Amino acid sequence: MVGRLLWQSRGVPSGLSEAVAEIVASIPPGRVMTYGDIARFLGCGSPRQIGRLLATCDADLPWHRVVMADGSPPEHLRREHLARLRSEGTRLRGGRVELRSARWTPEIDDTVREALPGGDVTVPPPAIRALLPSSHEQRPPARS
Repeated sequence: MVGRLLWQSRGVPSGLSEAVAEIVASIPPGRVMTYGDIARFLGCGSPRQIGRLLATCDADLPWHRVVMADGSPPEHLRREHLARLRSEGTRLRGGRVELRSARWTPEIDDTVREALPGGDVTVPPPAIRALLPSSHEQRPPARS
C-alpha cells in the first residue's frame, strides 16, 4: 500500500481506494492520466468518484498527475497543480496539459492481454485486479 488511506470507511468499495492509489503512484513524472482514464482502467467508479477519493486521501501520492478530461486541473488547485506539472516537464498549453503527448496508460501484462478478446488493454493487470472488489474481477470494463 502506498500510504494511509482515509477513505476506507466512507462507503467506497473495498479495494477500489488501494487500486486508485497504486495507479496514481505509478504515473511517471511528466505524464498524466485523467480521472476518467483511471475509472475506465479499473472498470469501476466514475471520474467524480476517483476525484473524491484523491481529494480525501492522506497518502503521499503524485495527485497533480491526474487532471480533468480536457487536461485542466481542478480550479481550486490550479496554481499549485500547474506549478508541479511544469517542474516535472509536463507539456502544457494555455493552462492545460497537452494530453496527446502527456497522457499515460499503465502497462498491461501480456498474459492479461492474450486472455482478452481483441487484446482489450483497458482491463487492469493482475496486481491491481487483486486489489479490486470481487464483483469487478470477472467483468471487463464497458467500452466507450
